[in-house]
Amino acid sequence: PLIDRLHKQNGRVNRYMTELTDSREQFSLITESMKDGIVIADPKTTILTCNSAACQLLGIEPLAEGQSIYALSNTEPFRRCIQDAMDGLRSEVIINTSMGDRKIIASPASISDTLNGIVVFIMDVTEEQALEKMRREFTSNVSHELKTPLTTIYGISDMLANGMVRAENVAEFGGNIRREADRLISLINDIV
Repeated sequence: PLIDRLHKQNGRVNRYMTELTDSREQFSLITESMKDGIVIADPKTTILTCNSAACQLLGIEPLAEGQSIYALSNTEPFRRCIQDAMDGLRSEVIINTSMGDRKIIASPASISDTLNGIVVFIMDVTEEQALEKMRREFTSNVSHELKTPLTTIYGISDMLANGMVRAENVAEFGGNIRREADRLISLINDIV
């Protein structure tokens, strides 16, 4: 009876091991098909799993399991982001690499306030950063271009309203207001 029970238990253990292996292979297939990088590390910052996208996005050679997560990047913002996650805080940072801008999101994996590890996502945000820079430049240029004619219009109309313009110069000042208003309308039409 003891040997029968051992055989049955051995069969159950083998089934669990097969299921566990299948689950791990499925997890690997899923993470390897991602275009974003994913890294999972234990509480000692040892890499448990790292998909190839993570290394490609950071422009480094593939890492083996068991290496420190700091092997991904030695930049201060990256190290601070990882340390924040190790301290139990979700953290985000954008780092510049030779291949473009990368957004790093590090989150703690905790159960009942016990840190079990961290999960790090790495995303290519080069295009988003370039678009944001263009938006800021556009906004800055537009606001400058719109303020110039408005300042002139305001100044001239203020002088007219306060009687600071001689009667013979009113037509000239009115013409200046009209030119600046036309310029403003033209700028707005260009923007639209």
